[in-house]
Amino acid sequence: MVASGSTRFPFCFPLLILGLFTSVNGLLELRTIDDAAGDSADPNVKPVFLPDGTWSQRPNPCSGCNLNPNAELAFNRTWHDTTHMESDPTSSVQLSFTGIALSVFCILPPKTAQAITPYDLTFILDGQPVGPPFTRTTDQLTDSYQYNVTVFSMNDLQNKKHTFIMQMANKTISTVALFDYASYIYNDQGIISEETGKKLNLGAILGGVLGAIAFLAGAAFLFLYARRRRTEVRILQGAQADPFDSVSVTRTEPLPNKHRRNESLPSSPCPAPGSSTLDTEKGPPPAYSQ
Repeated sequence: MVASGSTRFPFCFPLLILGLFTSVNGLLELRTIDDAAGDSADPNVKPVFLPDGTWSQRPNPCSGCNLNPNAELAFNRTWHDTTHMESDPTSSVQLSFTGIALSVFCILPPKTAQAITPYDLTFILDGQPVGPPFTRTTDQLTDSYQYNVTVFSMNDLQNKKHTFIMQMANKTISTVALFDYASYIYNDQGIISEETGKKLNLGAILGGVLGAIAFLAGAAFLFLYARRRRTEVRILQGAQADPFDSVSVTRTEPLPNKHRRNESLPSSPCPAPGSSTLDTEKGPPPAYSQ
C-alpha cells in the first residue's frame, strides 16, 4: 500500500502546477466587437457608424441594395454596409476597446456584382494614422463573396483603452465597405489607467499569490515523500534483521535432566548384594539379628 500511495501522489503535483499556469495564461482573453451586438464583454459598447443614416444594418431588407452576402456565413449573421461616393463626406466606423492587439474583418463582394465593388479603407488609432490602406479594385476581387477577410491587424499595442477608426475618404472613385466584426486581445495585467497614467499591476499581485501556493504545494510534496521513504526504509531494514521471523524451528539439542542430582552416583538404581552403599532415598537398611 505504501508503494501505491507514493506512486499516485507525484502525478497529482504536476497537475496542480499545470492548473496554476493555466490560470495565469487565462488572463489573456480574445473578445469580439460585432457590428450589431457590440462588445462580447459589454454589449452596451457598440460600434459607431458615421455619418448617421448612411450605413445599413444587414441582412435587414434594404431598398436599392445590390450586394447580398449569405447571412449564415457572416459573423453573428449580421453586417453593416455603405457605399461612399466621391463627393460624400468621410464614412467611418469607430471602435473603442481596451487591449493589446486588434483585427478588423469585412466581407468582400464578387467582381461580377451589379454594384460598386472597389474597396479603399484607411485607419486611425488613437488619433494617428496606422497601417497600410486596404484596397481592392474590381479586377482583384473573385467571382464569389469572401468572408472573414482581414482588412486591418495590429499587435503589441499599449495595454490601455484605444479608439480605432476605419474610414472611407476617397475623392476620386466610389467605394464600398461591408463591416462584419472586429476582435481584440484583452489582458488584465498592467492596464494603464487614463486617470493616473500608471499601470495596475494586477498580474504582479496574482503572480506572487500563485507563486506562494506553488511553493507551499512543493514543500508539502517533498515532506510527504520523504516521510514515506523513511517508513519504507524502516520496514525493509526490519525484514532484513530478522529473516526467520516467520519460520518455525525444531530444537534438536537434548533438554537438561532436571532429576539428576549428582553426576558421581552410579548409573544402576539398585546396589549390588552385600554392598554397603546406602540408599539415600529410603534411609538406612534394617538391622538383622543373628
